Amino acid sequence: MSNFNKVKSYIMDTLIQVSIGLVIGYAILMAGMFFFQRSLLYHPVKQMAYPKNYGMDVYNTEIITLKTEDDNATIAWFTPPKKNKPIMVYYHGNAGNLGDRAEKLKTFLNNTGGYGQLAVSWRGYGGSSGSPTEQGLYSDARAAIDYLINKGHKAEDIFLYGESLGTGAAVQMATEYPVKAIILEAPFTSVDNRAAELYPYIPARLLLRDKFLSIDKIDSVKAPVLIFHGYLDNIMPIAHGRKMLEAANEPKEARFYENVGHTNFNFNEISTVTYEFIENIK
Repeated sequence: MSNFNKVKSYIMDTLIQVSIGLVIGYAILMAGMFFFQRSLLYHPVKQMAYPKNYGMDVYNTEIITLKTEDDNATIAWFTPPKKNKPIMVYYHGNAGNLGDRAEKLKTFLNNTGGYGQLAVSWRGYGGSSGSPTEQGLYSDARAAIDYLINKGHKAEDIFLYGESLGTGAAVQMATEYPVKAIILEAPFTSVDNRAAELYPYIPARLLLRDKFLSIDKIDSVKAPVLIFHGYLDNIMPIAHGRKMLEAANEPKEARFYENVGHTNFNFNEISTVTYEFIENIK
């Protein structure tokens, strides 16, 4: 074999080996995305958070356990409303536990004139049993609303507040119950849309099991919609909030804030805007 042919053969063998290595590496990457996707999406703090440790006992906030349709024991913080006042059901985001939202929850109680509050600790978070999945979060979210209805509250007196990942559950519940309103803080169009933006080199939409297709559901929501989003949000870009606003039915409002990132809103601002929005619903 001539030297030229030897070099040619070596180059071909090297290209084949590199190609095989790239294919194997890509397959490993996709397998990792598939099998570990929930650890990428959900970041729970499993330790129970007690409202009294955050000064919420002055509001008569208590810990309750919601029994879901799939027999999960889901923890929630419940603050009863004053007479004839609505109740906010709060669905938190993908990280931490309810203790991380205590200051926000207290500010809402201070600024909403006697509204009640039921803040759900997702399964796998803050004392709740189980592990988080899309359908599991829907079961938790549903159990919260059913708990209130079973206590004699009407769905029309309940409004939903979703934070980041929690907006997916809020949108889904608003398609199932005739709630008073839905508030979306830093919403996404869908988790698979955001995954495709973050990982354009893999077929994220095909691999994801928990898609939270809010953009496909929001036009089925009949309740008034209020959206909060920050221009500096690099976790869930404001374009998602704008698209959700465009797709939502009237009546709808939005507040877009120039110097706000992902969920680091001024609590007094958003609680006051929420109160005014709810009070103006006819």
